[in-house]
Amino acid sequence: VKSSPMPPRSTPMKRAAMKRGNGKSKTDFSPAVREAIRRRSGGRCEVHSQHCTGEATHMHHRLRRTHSESNTVQNGLHVCSPCHTYLHAVGKLAYDNGWLLRSGGAHDAG
Repeated sequence: VKSSPMPPRSTPMKRAAMKRGNGKSKTDFSPAVREAIRRRSGGRCEVHSQHCTGEATHMHHRLRRTHSESNTVQNGLHVCSPCHTYLHAVGKLAYDNGWLLRSGGAHDAG
């Protein structure tokens, strides 16, 4: 049996270890953009599902974070935790309401 030239890792790489040294993912909103989104929302959830707590605590990317234009104020929603889970679970409804956007499509909720 041949052995691998690379020794096995003693522990699997955790997600936090893959982030940049400042603790932020390279696809996070900048502090200025986060603040602008907070000002727009007034700290209130911008989705308002039937599970809504009203208090926005999560920043949500409408367009996937892998797109270069994704870290803008227009692409962010300030949402509560239950609504964040909800909008990722409802598929077509989330796209119809502009909570999620497809690449190459319109980038503003209407």
